[in-house]
Amino acid sequence: MTALKPFILIACVAFVAGFMGYVALSRISAPELAVAEAPQDSSTPTIASVPAPADDGWNAGKQI
Repeated sequence: MTALKPFILIACVAFVAGFMGYVALSRISAPELAVAEAPQDSSTPTIASVPAPADDGWNAGKQI
């Protein structure tokens, strides 16, 4: 087991370095997320739509 310790250490260091490089590159190349702002005019009401309940017929169990 003592002969494998240097290789395990090198593998751990390589994994951490590779993972940190992946995280760094993904943060650099990721597009910025833009947050849409709500209109400040209070004269236009905002209407939220509520979805209709789903019919249970589409998810019926199988008869064996």
